[in-house]
Amino acid sequence: MARIKNGANGAFSGKVGSVVGSNWRDVDYIRGISKRSSRKPTDKQSEVRRNFGLLAEFLASLRPVIDQGFKNQDTRKATAQNLAIQANYPVFENLEEDSLPDYAKVILSKGKLVGKPAGCMLSASEQGVMWITWEMYGYSAIERGVDQATIVLYCPSLAASIVLADQYLRQDQKAEIVLPGNWVDQSICVYMFMTSMEDKNSDSVFVGFFNN
Repeated sequence: MARIKNGANGAFSGKVGSVVGSNWRDVDYIRGISKRSSRKPTDKQSEVRRNFGLLAEFLASLRPVIDQGFKNQDTRKATAQNLAIQANYPVFENLEEDSLPDYAKVILSKGKLVGKPAGCMLSASEQGVMWITWEMYGYSAIERGVDQATIVLYCPSLAASIVLADQYLRQDQKAEIVLPGNWVDQSICVYMFMTSMEDKNSDSVFVGFFNN
């Protein structure tokens, strides 16, 4: 049974025949009741579903990062996770089976009011120890020493991530990271973005692949 809201001319919620009325983020909408298809999906449909699943799984493993990185975007009608899917779908769209996406093109944060990390470099002082350095060109409205750095490490072969937030500031210009034992000798994707004291984010940058 459906319920009418705001009088006869208002929206309704619930099921009426073959449609369902609902509300999400203050938007009223109706949709048809989905039916399970008995048709076998085409190769293209199977590819789209597989790649979409890979993208959703990848982003889900970085949920706290995505929630922070996309929170400055318009989330009134889409969640941060949905916005991240839109931003990153082209990276996963045309993947062939058993191939890897171009992780260098992945976007973990979007924002224009804060300067993104610059001059980032990776190095190793010893096995299992990663150093990340970055530059600070001077204090300005979009680049302040107290901007918080978020560093994200992702290991495709392990499907695992390490997130360092609230540990380094822009003015530190370096970070030392001791890797877990099973991360040694793996290829690691490294990303970074900055967040201001006002909780505004920069665009994320791909620092590079780390192999140690």
